[in-house]
Amino acid sequence: MTAGEGRDLDWQQWTQARARVQATVVTYTGDQPPPAKPGEAHRGARVERELVPETGQPSKLAAVNVYCTLVQAGAGWLVDRAEIDVEDS
Repeated sequence: MTAGEGRDLDWQQWTQARARVQATVVTYTGDQPPPAKPGEAHRGARVERELVPETGQPSKLAAVNVYCTLVQAGAGWLVDRAEIDVEDS
C-alpha cells in the first residue's frame, strides 16, 4: 500500500494536521493506449500529488496514472472503465 492511496492510516494524521492534497493533472507519457475502435477510445492521464499541511513544508506523494476506456454516447463521450495505478514512491 502506498501513502496517499486512501486505504492507509496517514489520512487520519493528515486530517489532524489540517493538511490537503494538491492534485495536478498532466499529460500522460507512458505506454501508448490500445488503438481506437469505432465508438471506443482509450486515454490516459497522470495525476501528480503533493501533501500541503496547514503549517510546514509540502511533500510529494506518489503519482497516480489513470487509464480510461471511453465510449461514444450521442454527440459526446463517456468513461466506460477506469483503471488507477499508483506509482511506487
